[in-house]
Amino acid sequence: MRFFGMVIALALPLLLMWWVMRPSDNPITPVVREHMSEYITAIEAELGESDPACLNHVGPFPLDPVKQFLPPGCTDCAALVQAGLISKDSGSGIYRLAALGKQHYTEVVDARRVVHGNSAREALRQPRLCFGETRVHAIVESLPAFPFGSDKAISVKVIMEVREPSPFLFTEQARALELPQPTQSASGQPWLLPPKIVSFVTNHNGTILYFDNSIRYGKWIKEQ
Repeated sequence: MRFFGMVIALALPLLLMWWVMRPSDNPITPVVREHMSEYITAIEAELGESDPACLNHVGPFPLDPVKQFLPPGCTDCAALVQAGLISKDSGSGIYRLAALGKQHYTEVVDARRVVHGNSAREALRQPRLCFGETRVHAIVESLPAFPFGSDKAISVKVIMEVREPSPFLFTEQARALELPQPTQSASGQPWLLPPKIVSFVTNHNGTILYFDNSIRYGKWIKEQ
């Protein structure tokens, strides 16, 4: 009887591992299905910080490169001039918004952005050039949670939707600025971007602690 007890004790962990890792027809793991709404909200909060359909941290304008350091999003101001979004004064060297840039420039903080600290949201500025608003269309696949220190890492594949895309997004100038080009399966359908892997770390209850898109494992280990 003791022998059979040892066999059962050894077999149970293996059986549990098989149960967790077994193939499933559903591409979404149970943890992600359980926390779907929470995860979509968290991913959209990240989009509020840095929307793919925007050139983030551009401005504020007018921008004098002699009196101030160029912000990260305008280290290549020449490309923005070439795209017709800003202009450069030949005398002073000051950069100003061109007519096209004025159509897409905003400093209003994205409503999805998570603002930390005691600063009032109204007092903050988020200068950027936006050519649509990217939202989560669907989480279409996920990998089983992977041990990550005392926490867990989870990777999901997300299809993003660009709402009200500007015609500028479909130009060669937008490609030169590495802006995404959404596609539409048919007239009236959403403008979608290719599936993107999003990785984050959760606690053992499945709550997201932080995002880390450098994490890759499982069958996506070699994907960007």
